[in-house]
Amino acid sequence: GVPGASHVYHVGSTGFFLDQPQLQLTTPQQAALNRIKERALLERANAERRIAQAEQELWTLTGADQPDATKVQAKLQEIEQHRTAQRIGFIRAVGEATKQLTPEQQNALLGAPSPK
Repeated sequence: GVPGASHVYHVGSTGFFLDQPQLQLTTPQQAALNRIKERALLERANAERRIAQAEQELWTLTGADQPDATKVQAKLQEIEQHRTAQRIGFIRAVGEATKQLTPEQQNALLGAPSPK
């Protein structure tokens, strides 16, 4: 997190700060943020594919005439592990994006005056 700026992650989650014109991002910052965003979106898409595959496997397991409860439970746990990993990965990517901002830019997100 960002000390004293708890909602900065929430602001960054929509566009990795690229959608915040008040920040006046430098060209290197924009490039870094775009790389982080692209990587996070690719990782999210990969995670969604893994979840969809596991959901299909769950569908098959629950479609059996006598579903194996142990296998169903294990597949449900796998699905939730994929979802958790996807979410924490995205949060970490936003955290990495936050580190690209100067303290002044972080304050601008909060509407706080820049430190002198």
